[in-house]
Amino acid sequence: MVATIVIPDFSLQAALRHEPHLIEQPVALVNDDSPKSPVTQVTAAAARLGVSPGLTSTQAKARCATITFRVRSPQQEESAQEILLECAYGSAAYLESTAPGVCTMDLRGLPLLDAENLPATIELWGSQLLRRLGEFHLTGRVGIAPAPALAFQAANGEKIVNFVRGPHQFWQSLEISNLCSTAELADILRRWGIATVAAFLALGKDKIAERLGRPGLDLFEAAQADRIRPLNLTAPKQIYEEYFEFEQQIETLEPLLFMVRRFLDSLTRRVAISYLVVQDLTLSLKLESGSAHDRTITIPAPTRDVEVLFRILHNYLETVRTQSAIIAISMRAQPCPSETQQFQLFETAVRDPNRFYETLGRLNALLGPERVGKPVRADSFKPDDFTLEPVTATLAVTKSRTEAPLYSRGLVLRRFRPPLLSTVILKEGQPTSIRNSRVNSSVVRSRGPFRASGEWWENLWAREEWDVETKQGDLFRLVRENHQWFVDGAYD
Repeated sequence: MVATIVIPDFSLQAALRHEPHLIEQPVALVNDDSPKSPVTQVTAAAARLGVSPGLTSTQAKARCATITFRVRSPQQEESAQEILLECAYGSAAYLESTAPGVCTMDLRGLPLLDAENLPATIELWGSQLLRRLGEFHLTGRVGIAPAPALAFQAANGEKIVNFVRGPHQFWQSLEISNLCSTAELADILRRWGIATVAAFLALGKDKIAERLGRPGLDLFEAAQADRIRPLNLTAPKQIYEEYFEFEQQIETLEPLLFMVRRFLDSLTRRVAISYLVVQDLTLSLKLESGSAHDRTITIPAPTRDVEVLFRILHNYLETVRTQSAIIAISMRAQPCPSETQQFQLFETAVRDPNRFYETLGRLNALLGPERVGKPVRADSFKPDDFTLEPVTATLAVTKSRTEAPLYSRGLVLRRFRPPLLSTVILKEGQPTSIRNSRVNSSVVRSRGPFRASGEWWENLWAREEWDVETKQGDLFRLVRENHQWFVDGAYD
């Protein structure tokens, strides 16, 4: 048994997928934005107002003043075809990408074929498949039959989910006009009184070839669809990408965020079908100048939560400044398997890495990226000499307390910030007593001075340090800078 999914007016549906509010409006699809570009597909509302394929955009505008035009987009059609395969792959393992907007599935091995009430079970299965497709604003039809071509005919029949056991009874009700490649051929058969496929096949191949020539033979081959053929099996590429061209140039953040949100809704649904999560998001903004702004954002904790992903992109886009207006946007999601990790009793980690990364993004937007980062001590003897390194999205888990290294290189200095201004009495160049707001004691032992300059090219010593022990047994570091004394810190 074979099933075929058909998306009618596939190019038009692919173009309107990110603008679902236009589906019920009069819309025409054209190949380009020139006045003489022919209309290729129209919505039902446009057809009711007299707009049909083959008219130029100027003629279509004359028949319907409120009509909206959309230009055919190969990128959007490619994404829609991938969505079709992804939805079908959730219901069957053997797929064929038959044509744009057409997917054929081999149903062998599925439990539904063993059901007692087979027609009702298949109708429920097809309805669930179309419902999943409808979440991406795509409307389709399903045909189930013993042969691939017959399943394609069934998908173009009267029912949305059409189950055909045998061809002959089905051909009695299938209109031949549904299979005609041109309107002229359909009109000829109508004038002959040939309305159904069964009546057309009854003419015979020789008589059809004698009267209609090559187009008639092609129609005969398409109508006689009871032959079994092997499927050219394929699988979804797992390339989760969305693309949209703006009708007007974008210069503010709000319309851009609106489309970003719709992209994330679609991408996370697609990723969820394969039971994956989003690991990286690649955002590309096409500018009016012809250049592009590309950025790949790594998600700290891979997820398919739309709110989390949207906040991360929102914080980033607030910092973006482009040289010209935005005319198109594309977004690609790199998936990965969902992982869970069991921590040990004394292990700790960031409770919500995505929220932490979101906070960093807000700080970058508020203060600038050069003022936010992880402090790293510089290879220098200068106190408080450090550099800022960017915080990576991957946050390492801290080690167990039992595995934490012990202090084996001496005592730990606890710095006072700011240092305590002090009065120090010297005897033979060594401090003998200290007095400040916290310490008032004599010095029993001292080591120093340890001198340091401001920079290597300076000849004068700018800083002198002593390590001293008071009468009470406390250990301090004394510093003399600019002829003033300070207690810089205390040793543990």
